[in-house]
Amino acid sequence: MLRLPQVKQRTGLSRSGIYQRISEGTFPRQISLGARSVGWVEAEVEGWIVDRIFQSRGETTGHGTRSEVFRKLENRTEVLQ
Repeated sequence: MLRLPQVKQRTGLSRSGIYQRISEGTFPRQISLGARSVGWVEAEVEGWIVDRIFQSRGETTGHGTRSEVFRKLENRTEVLQ
């Protein structure tokens, strides 16, 4: 789970930018963690980032195929845990 500061850091978006994209249906929705707490599924946010890369650069990122990019993200996530 990612909290808002982590989502902002990873995406480079502001709080209002994140919530605007959620309302437009172009960003993963947050989930309730409690009465006054929300978070985002890390894999969904990372997937959104990868999708932005592929939309801006086409089918490959210059760093490999889409599946290779996901594999690298999975490895990075394992290292961070």
